[in-house]
Amino acid sequence: MRIAHASRSRQRPRVFTQLRNGSLRESLPLLYGAEGEVWHHAASAHRHPRHRHAELELNLALAGHAVYLVEDRLVDLPRNGLLWLFPGQDHTIAHQSADFRMWIVVFRSALVRRLVGADSVLRARKPRSIDLCRGIASEATRELATACAALYAGQDLQLLNAGLGYLLLSAWRAFRSAPPGSSKARLDPAVARTVTLVRTDPTRSGAELATSVGLSRAHLSRRFNEQVGTSLSAFRGRVRIERFLDLVERGDNNLLAAALAAGFGSYGQFYRTFHAATGQSPRRYLSNHGLEVDRAK
Repeated sequence: MRIAHASRSRQRPRVFTQLRNGSLRESLPLLYGAEGEVWHHAASAHRHPRHRHAELELNLALAGHAVYLVEDRLVDLPRNGLLWLFPGQDHTIAHQSADFRMWIVVFRSALVRRLVGADSVLRARKPRSIDLCRGIASEATRELATACAALYAGQDLQLLNAGLGYLLLSAWRAFRSAPPGSSKARLDPAVARTVTLVRTDPTRSGAELATSVGLSRAHLSRRFNEQVGTSLSAFRGRVRIERFLDLVERGDNNLLAAALAAGFGSYGQFYRTFHAATGQSPRRYLSNHGLEVDRAK
C-alpha cells in the first residue's frame, strides 16, 4: 500500500506586526501540520530587525562568530555555540563575522509540551534561570548539523515532525552536558536606548542619537563599540539595509528612492554600505533573491 506524505513545498508568508518598543512580532511561515521548521543562515543573508515570535528557537553556529542582542543583554554565539531563544523574547543579530553560518530551528509549543516535562526550562517564557548560549562538543554540533541538513533538504512533513522532536531532545541534552556559558553584562541604558532609536528610525544621525540619550557623540560611539562589538555607524548602516530590503519587499521598486527612504544620504553611500555588508551589488543581491527593482537606479 502506498502512503501519501504531505509536501513542504508551500509555506505561508512571514507577517510582521510593529510593537511599541520598536520590535516586531513575527508570524513564522510554518506549514499547516508542521511542528516547526529548519532554516540555514549565512552572514550575507537578509537579516531580520529586532523581533519576537511565539515559537521556541534554537540557533546552532557552524562557523564564524555572532553577537546577539537578546532583550537588553548581549550574547556571544561562537562556532559550536548553541543558543536558545524563548517565546516572546526580543532578539536580533547585533554583529556577525563575514564567515558566520548557522542552522535555525523553531519548535511549536505543542511539540515542546509533548516532549519535555512541565518543570523543564524549555517550557518557560523568557527564563532567567539559565544562560542562553553554551559551547557544545564539536561531535554534537556535527550530529545536530547533519540532522538539520537532512530535514532542510527533505519534503516529507511526517519526517520533518519526527526529526524536529529528535533535534529538540538531542540539542537540549548536548546543551545540558556543556559547561555554563556567559552572557555579557546588561547594556548600558544609553546604548540600549540608542539601539531602540536606530531600530525605530535609522535615518537619525549620530549627533541626533547622542543628543537623545544625553551623551556626546564621541562618548556614545566609544561606549556603543565597547558593548555591542561594532561601531554605531556600522550598526546603523545594517539597520538601514534591513529597512531598504523591507521597502523593496513591500513593493517599492525604485532603487534610489528606497535607499533614501531607508536613511542613506546618497546612492554612493548606500552602494558602499550594501556591498560591504553583503559582498554583492544591490542589483545582484536583489536578483538572487527574486526581487525586481526599477532600472533607473
